[in-house]
Amino acid sequence: MLAELRMIKNAWKNPKQMGENVDVFEEAVQEDQRQEVCNTTPPPYTELSSKDHSGGTLPNTLPNSSTSYLLLTEYAKMEKINRCAQLQWSLMEIMAVTFSTDCQRLKAALIKMYPAWASTHIEDPSSTTDKEGRALVAEMSTLVRNLEKEITRNRWLLVHKRDKDLAEKIVLEPVEDLGMNLDFVLEVLGRYERVEGRRRPESTLVDYWMSPPSTDLGDAIASHALLLQSFVLGKEARFVLEDYIATFQREKGLEELCTSKELQEESLSLEKACGWPLSDGYMDLARGLRGLKTSDVMHDLFEPSRTRLKEARKLRKH
Repeated sequence: MLAELRMIKNAWKNPKQMGENVDVFEEAVQEDQRQEVCNTTPPPYTELSSKDHSGGTLPNTLPNSSTSYLLLTEYAKMEKINRCAQLQWSLMEIMAVTFSTDCQRLKAALIKMYPAWASTHIEDPSSTTDKEGRALVAEMSTLVRNLEKEITRNRWLLVHKRDKDLAEKIVLEPVEDLGMNLDFVLEVLGRYERVEGRRRPESTLVDYWMSPPSTDLGDAIASHALLLQSFVLGKEARFVLEDYIATFQREKGLEELCTSKELQEESLSLEKACGWPLSDGYMDLARGLRGLKTSDVMHDLFEPSRTRLKEARKLRKH
């Protein structure tokens, strides 16, 4: 996994450059390669490899917590640049699995631009990451899902501070640095469940809106494409993911599926159009997480878009 982190390390040295364009990222990668970073450095969480993270449920070893989040706890101690890399890589894994991407083709595209990644051993052909990486994605999704349940049950004030701090380190801070849409990122993470060894996940955000197909499904698929635009990723890898989003729609008979007029208007009129549809629970969770930043106000770039979409939907219902 450290090879994955190195790919985007230099592009994050200046946060203002992160979302500008791929050319800036390519220059940063070339600079990183000139530094001849060692390709054999083990992943930062290799020390946990001896523990069994292949199952769905982790041991409940911590007091006042339903889940121990062993990998996330270790990852939260790392530098922000590593946490940013892991969040993006986790979202890319979810996106690749959601749209049944040929991960061997995706890996080939990554290796062509980032040769250091060729040494990364991935035993599951339906995944972009290794066993520990998949376990970390599972923990991240479980944490977000559990926090959403708690805030929906009006238990946010009773949630253990340790779990809130974990969400701040693993999700909130990286989202802020990457300029991502927190509400939609939480929705993507929280709706994702995958059993180790299965190509298709138990559920994804797209699956949630699949029956019956509607403009909400169209908005969900389009919003994944919007999220992809915020990734610091090479052109070829980006094209592979875009190809499989289109292939998914064709194979599912969704070629005539449309987005809502509201989302289309937002994407045409605003530079930062938010992902949609969003549930009240995950929007409440996003608001709760932003409230954790007591020392500094988190500027929500997507608030204008989200507010306009919510108001437009209310008018349409009436």
